[in-house]
Amino acid sequence: MRDLVIFGTGQIAEVAHYYFTQDAGRSVKAFVVDAEFVTSDTVLGVPVVSFDTFLKDFPPETCEIFVAMSFKKMNKLRMQKVAEIEELGYTLASFVHTRATVWVGFKVQPNTFIMENNVIQPFVTIGKNVIVWSGNHVGHHTHISDHCFIS
Repeated sequence: MRDLVIFGTGQIAEVAHYYFTQDAGRSVKAFVVDAEFVTSDTVLGVPVVSFDTFLKDFPPETCEIFVAMSFKKMNKLRMQKVAEIEELGYTLASFVHTRATVWVGFKVQPNTFIMENNVIQPFVTIGKNVIVWSGNHVGHHTHISDHCFIS
């Protein structure tokens, strides 16, 4: 499994760090943000690097990245950053909590994050870059499009 880098340093990024490390056993090597948003050297004891530095120090073949941005501007900022990162050749990480109930045929898409106590019934499809906060019930045959935030 490749190293994990989280794009963002806000509350969503901190929550993503917690779940990736505590539930999925992943090692987060860095938080990354655009240069103008670097306000600290570390978050949760993990280095914070600017996007420019990240491109040099963490090439696509060495790591996966999860874009941990909220629903500001109706998810458009997260959607734009996901597209930019994909264009650079990076693999987007995803997460499904071990205490989420998902049907056997469910296929998680890139940069999708499903927290605990969610029920994803049979034949549900969830698009790319979707955050499903804890405690939701997604009924059978539902389709959730790309770039959504459900809570």
